[in-house]
Amino acid sequence: MISYEPFFNMLKSRGISQYALLRDYNIGTGLLDKLRQNKPITLQTVEKLCNTFNCQPSDIFRYHPDHNSRKNSYLKEE
Repeated sequence: MISYEPFFNMLKSRGISQYALLRDYNIGTGLLDKLRQNKPITLQTVEKLCNTFNCQPSDIFRYHPDHNSRKNSYLKEE
């Protein structure tokens, strides 16, 4: 499971509100909703966030293994 908790922690440490994301950083409500709900975003979006906030991908998201889902169900074994 992907968590965007690091992104919100970074914003808090920089004093940037979610309202400021919409108003000052031109982040759309759709993207903000995806981040709040830990829904998938593209690597292109991660890159844009990193450029906008001068940070690394690890400042945007964290991976937590989800032991309840099917293990690598879409990955082909070699």
